Amino acid sequence: MGPGGGGRPDGVLHLFGDQTALPAIGRMLAMAPGRAVLRCAPADLEVLAGLCDIRRSDIRLSDDLLGALADVPPGHVWFAAGGEEARAARRLLKGRGGVTAAAYW
Repeated sequence: MGPGGGGRPDGVLHLFGDQTALPAIGRMLAMAPGRAVLRCAPADLEVLAGLCDIRRSDIRLSDDLLGALADVPPGHVWFAAGGEEARAARRLLKGRGGVTAAAYW
């Protein structure tokens, strides 16, 4: 699952990303139920609307993606942002299982 395709995890996806991750998050939300925490301008949500059927309740904007990880319920977590942030997300979620943390830049 992600921008290159692949398998789809069972259950609800918990997606976290900055604006560079929007195309991948849109693709994943088009394939499976999920919730997204995004760091982007509200106008950037139009990218998602063109890729999937979004409901506002499934999308939350936050400047603190790592802080939002503290509240994530069980399920598959996919996180994509800058390198330092992605490494920090991996450390925070270590041992949890079902985690993908990618650096886009």
